[in-house]
Amino acid sequence: MLAVGTPLFLLVPDSSKTRVLHPGKVVGFDGGIFVVQLDEPMPLAEGTDVVAFACVRNKFLQQGAIVGAQGDAAIENGLTLTLVGEAVSAESRQTYRVSVAVANFKAAIGKETDCQVVDVSPEGFAAIAKAEHRIGSNVQVNFSVEGQTVSAAARVQTVKTRDDGKFRYGFLIAQKGTPARKALQAISAAIQRQQLKRLSAA
Repeated sequence: MLAVGTPLFLLVPDSSKTRVLHPGKVVGFDGGIFVVQLDEPMPLAEGTDVVAFACVRNKFLQQGAIVGAQGDAAIENGLTLTLVGEAVSAESRQTYRVSVAVANFKAAIGKETDCQVVDVSPEGFAAIAKAEHRIGSNVQVNFSVEGQTVSAAARVQTVKTRDDGKFRYGFLIAQKGTPARKALQAISAAIQRQQLKRLSAA
């Protein structure tokens, strides 16, 4: 499925069941081992099971992989992968979040106006905030990306306390068909297209 120069997304399954696609690119291949450069740091232990997603001949595919040793020290955010199993279709990707941590998108969450958005999906998003919000509570959120505006009451689905004392929240826009959900769908699709296009040109 993969070849040198192929843009990809890497999914690292975890206990939270949050499925975030981390963008990267294949930069090398040797003896069945792929060298991948990710957009952002993501330390992974050797032997970690991951899933690689890529567009191949206009089809969005996924394939299992195992993390090997970290890549060449000269490659920033590099790691190695060995593919396992067969590539299968991954066209039903509406439930996946796309990492935007390096894009510097900001959101207003409650009374805070400078909260970093770290990933987006067609159903919700994750962001960093200082204020405490209870799981299950509804918080007014507002942000604009790619000409699309999300303005709605979002439900707090997950909370994780960070080392800096801030909180990483996962938010869900529960009502389907609303302007906010439509905006999230458009934003998520646009970001995936942009990331794959940029990685292809890099």
